[in-house]
Amino acid sequence: MTETRILPRAILLIVALVVRVIISVVAGFLLMQPLSPLGDLLHLRVFNSYALAHGYFIVVWPSLSVIVFFALGYFKVFSRYGNSAFILAASIWGLVLASYLDVDFVPLPEGLGRPAGFFDTPVGRYGLLTATGAVVCALTFFAERWIGIVFMVMLPTIVLRAPLIPDSLETVVDFFKYSAADEIGIPLLPIAAGCAVGLVARQLVRA
Repeated sequence: MTETRILPRAILLIVALVVRVIISVVAGFLLMQPLSPLGDLLHLRVFNSYALAHGYFIVVWPSLSVIVFFALGYFKVFSRYGNSAFILAASIWGLVLASYLDVDFVPLPEGLGRPAGFFDTPVGRYGLLTATGAVVCALTFFAERWIGIVFMVMLPTIVLRAPLIPDSLETVVDFFKYSAADEIGIPLLPIAAGCAVGLVARQLVRA
C-alpha cells in the first residue's frame, strides 16, 4: 500500500520538475527583450539590445533560465531549494562579470559601451576580479553547497569565451592549448580563491 502511494508521488514530482524546467527555459528567453533596456542603462556588454540582436542572447539565456527556475521556488506550487537566494545572486553576478570583463569580446555601436571602458584599464579589470572573489567568498560562506555558486558565476563567461559549438576538433584543441588559460583561467582564479576562503572561514566559524 505504501509503495503504491510513493509511486504516484514520485511521478508527480518528476512531472512538476519537467514543467518547471520548460517554464524556466521559455521564460528566460522571453525575459531577455523586456530586460534589455536595463542592460542598456547599465552598459552590460552581453546584455543590451544591440548585443542580444547580434547573437549574444546565447550568453544571457542560460543564466536567466536558471534565475527563473530558482525564483519559481518562492511560489507554493514549486519546491524551494536551500540555496535558491545564493544561486540567484551568483547568476546575476555571473552576467555582470561576463559583461564587464569581456569588453573586447562584444562589439558595440559607438557610444553605447563608453562607461564600460573603465574595465579596459588594469585597475578596473583587477578590481572587478577582486570584487568577484569577494562575492563568491560571501556566497560560499553562507550557502549550503558551493559548487552551484561557482558554476553560475562562471557560466556566462564560459558560454561567451569557449568554443561550445566548434567548427572542428582543431578549434577545440587550439582553444585549450593557446587560449583557455587566459580566457577561462583568469576569471576562474579569483572565483576559486574566493570559494576556498569562504569554505575555510565557514569551517573555522563552525569549529
